[in-house]
Amino acid sequence: MVTARTSLTLAGLIAMLAGVPTAGAEPATYTRLVEFRAALTALGYGFLEEGFEDDEAWGHVRSSVPGGNQTAPSVTNLGITWTANNDVSEVTTGPGPARRGMYGFFVLPHGSFGTGIDCSQPVVCGDGWIGTAGQTLYAIGGWIETNTPPATLGLYLDDSPVPVDFGESCDPGGENCVDLDILDTQHRFFGVIDPAGFQQFQFRELEAAGDEAKFMFADDFIFSYGAVGDTDGDGIADDSDNCRLLANPDQRDTDDDAIGNVCDTDLNGDCVVNFGDLAEFKAAFFPGPYSADADFDGDGFVNFGDLATLKAGFFTAPMPGPGPGAPGNACE
Repeated sequence: MVTARTSLTLAGLIAMLAGVPTAGAEPATYTRLVEFRAALTALGYGFLEEGFEDDEAWGHVRSSVPGGNQTAPSVTNLGITWTANNDVSEVTTGPGPARRGMYGFFVLPHGSFGTGIDCSQPVVCGDGWIGTAGQTLYAIGGWIETNTPPATLGLYLDDSPVPVDFGESCDPGGENCVDLDILDTQHRFFGVIDPAGFQQFQFRELEAAGDEAKFMFADDFIFSYGAVGDTDGDGIADDSDNCRLLANPDQRDTDDDAIGNVCDTDLNGDCVVNFGDLAEFKAAFFPGPYSADADFDGDGFVNFGDLATLKAGFFTAPMPGPGPGAPGNACE
């Protein structure tokens, strides 16, 4: 007779004791940011943060009382496309819902009320938004508030018809329980980690019905594309390192092309290192006029050390910059 035995690794045991989801587990939910971050760290997941402060991405959707409403059907930043959860609303940012910084996030109008849709049942017309990623996500969390309490949050992953379960909080006797998906007039954190991965999430208000609309606002999202490494050992994670294969803890990038100088010998920006780059390098070679772009090692001189670097990369593309989950560069 063969007896089935279950093997549990030390890492898996630690993860279980810490409340960290393991492969094949159901999504784990969090209402405390510190626990959410600890779980990401235990899983080896890197993460990015969206605070809606980047004017290059969000500057065209700034709404305010004196300035009026500036909205858009969608905004894409850091690999995620943000849209409203209905066809009549658009995304925007403004100072009112900001938790930190100057801006928070919301959609206008708040839900699809007054559009001819039957809103007599909760959920149907509820305020909310959708985030769609270009690659697999493993975690999403953010700070949500309402100015129309009582209100309830539903967080949906992909096409699931059922929101994730944030559970409840009870007194020591197991009584006087309160659902943890209740929104307040102060920001509260809600997050989920799903080791199976997902590509879309939706935050939706679940109480509004009839002519009683409920409004949601958000700020400071954290999301993860999964495990990251540090290939060159310079202390900069691969998903944000501008030179993944050569150590450059200073991340020096004098031509601002998202490729660190130490691995960017493409001086003319055509994404291949060849005689055109050699000509530009020759013009800056000691004692020529100093060029910071040709000073690959950052020692303040363009000399034989930099020439060796150029030679090593001749007839190739610049070495890779940021990995999955981070903004790329012109040559990737």
